[in-house]
Amino acid sequence: MAEGNNWMRSLCESERARVQAAQKNTLVWALRQSPPADWHLPLLQEKNE
Repeated sequence: MAEGNNWMRSLCESERARVQAAQKNTLVWALRQSPPADWHLPLLQEKNE
């Protein structure tokens, strides 16, 4: 039965590492919550003439 617990322990360690990595890299939309008000407008172009 030791082999049965071995895969479970390995899975738990792997899942724990995955969750910690996901918490380190937060999604941009999680920080922003909504797009900027002018998202549909074209970007301003600078003229260097």
